[in-house]
Amino acid sequence: MKRNSFFYVVSLLFFFSLLVSSSCEKDTPEPKVVSGFTFSYNTTDYKIVSFTSTAQNYKMLAWDFGDNTTSTDINPVHVFQDSGVFNVSLTATSPGGVSNIYSENVAVNGFIQNIKNMDSLTAPENFSFEMLSDVNIQVFAKDNQDGPIKGARINIYSGNPLEGGVLLLSGITDVNGAFETEYPLSKNIAELYVTTGYIGLPSETLVTVTNGGI
Repeated sequence: MKRNSFFYVVSLLFFFSLLVSSSCEKDTPEPKVVSGFTFSYNTTDYKIVSFTSTAQNYKMLAWDFGDNTTSTDINPVHVFQDSGVFNVSLTATSPGGVSNIYSENVAVNGFIQNIKNMDSLTAPENFSFEMLSDVNIQVFAKDNQDGPIKGARINIYSGNPLEGGVLLLSGITDVNGAFETEYPLSKNIAELYVTTGYIGLPSETLVTVTNGGI
């Protein structure tokens, strides 16, 4: 009788341990899925844009390039057919079906820099000589608590991007929320447009070039 009781107690303990183990496995949450990407322009045709996913903990990716085309590639290279500003989004979906979406406005100008014969170059009638000077670019991204925002995309245009402004440079803020560099800017340009697709930051800001910097 004692032996049977012993085996009965052992069996109960083993069954209880299986229940605890199964419960722990079910309660373990999956890692949070995070979407994100960076992009760069082709050096000879700015309508060709390379996208690099920075998404984490995903099972499936879905790109929407804002021009009625999509892709499920991890790092697609997309050719835009027209110039303009396109809202590109990346949806990352976790194994459990949870999705996270990241989007940015991508300006496409379609400039082609393919000069084969320097002797064949001619200046247009409205050509004017421009003096360039290095401008110190300093842009800081901060949240509502004045804390730095890391990883915000900063785009700087020579004019309003919706009215044909040219994209001069683009970069990502560092751990201090800063994007800092030097750029050879025409002395004829007195104002620049700063844009960002980061949620919570102004989508467009007009800044004045003063004392060789902004």
